[in-house]
Amino acid sequence: MNRRRIPARVIIEDIRNGMTGAELMEKYEISREGLQLLLRKLVEARALRKADLVPGTAESTVTTDVSKARSAPRNYMFFTIPVFDVDDLYTEGIVNDITEQGLQVEGIVAEVGDARTFLIRADEFAEVFPFAFEAVCRWVRYDSDSDTPLAGFEIVNISDGGRTQIRKLVQLLTLGE
Repeated sequence: MNRRRIPARVIIEDIRNGMTGAELMEKYEISREGLQLLLRKLVEARALRKADLVPGTAESTVTTDVSKARSAPRNYMFFTIPVFDVDDLYTEGIVNDITEQGLQVEGIVAEVGDARTFLIRADEFAEVFPFAFEAVCRWVRYDSDSDTPLAGFEIVNISDGGRTQIRKLVQLLTLGE
């Protein structure tokens, strides 16, 4: 099989200029799996940083101590995946990383102990059905440059179907830690 070469400097420039995953797949005529492999190789070669793939990963100032140590590796999103507060669908954030146990959300104001029901829609990027789950805020901090809220939520209630969708999301749209 003859494999095409994609110049790393060109795709890196496209990513840093904000090109979406769908745009990259179309421009370079590659599948989701191909894009995932390409991005993983660029990070492993240190040609690209995980921070280039994930919004809101700039150094942050911690305002609340993290009470629990991380029990699962982070799975950083390749694309901007929206997350909505089901009680107020105008409240929209971005999933920065996700595991079956929890997620980091950018852009939703919360306090430690807040319980939320979230809805994730990633069907624009992959065959992942929308799913909802209940989560509790475990930590909060603010990006030191933009003052954007970042919060860590522990997933406390999710259906088996929702858990299956998280697994698909992690498999198709993330770069593991």
